[in-house]
Amino acid sequence: MKKLFLVKTGKTFPALIKRRGDFDQWFIQCLGFSPDHIEIVEVFEGEPLPDELDDVAGVLVTGSPAMVTDRERWSELTAKWLCQVHQSSIPLLGICYGHQLIAHALGGKVANNPNGFEAGIVEIHLNEACDTDILLKELPKTLSVHAMHRQVVVTLPPETVILASNPHTDYQAYKIGETTWGLQFHPEFDADIMRTYLAEREAVFIKEGIDVETARQNAADTPYGDMLLKRFATLVQTRI
Repeated sequence: MKKLFLVKTGKTFPALIKRRGDFDQWFIQCLGFSPDHIEIVEVFEGEPLPDELDDVAGVLVTGSPAMVTDRERWSELTAKWLCQVHQSSIPLLGICYGHQLIAHALGGKVANNPNGFEAGIVEIHLNEACDTDILLKELPKTLSVHAMHRQVVVTLPPETVILASNPHTDYQAYKIGETTWGLQFHPEFDADIMRTYLAEREAVFIKEGIDVETARQNAADTPYGDMLLKRFATLVQTRI
């Protein structure tokens, strides 16, 4: 049976795992998939990805506390596999680290953002390319989303279409071909998860000049995150 492969590239804080579960559980809740139709692969723990793609209906790559620029072995092996997924026109979606890793895998470049950390609720601006995009069509041109990242894609792979941006981060969303997407933001986050991240990393953010208290007060659920993930799930389900 074909499945959605959830490629897990890290884990969240232990206290948050105990209270809310880990990355994979957040995505599963948003996607609405039966557990029987999802294969979780913890690549950051050295778990192998399948050599053959016959049973892969789609791929979702999570965020991570790791950095793509560290070029860790598990990350580089995952990048090579993602190239095969893309070339096979299998639906592929990367979130934050996953967004950056796909870009790196397909010839782009990732680096620290000279604008520093982006953390909290931020506004992104969708361009006209979204009008016909499966994931982003018919959404408001300005969206509030959850952001939590220092690194960004600074050079796009060839033939990439930019879908969304903001003054802090040029490439908030992109599409490559007809079946590969990257989202720098976190559609799987909710207000509670965001507030937890702000609290856990408060000292770092204050040092970066981020107004943590204001970010905490502004934290809110974002209705379009679930919608984006469910649209991707619908695309994958057509292949199961």
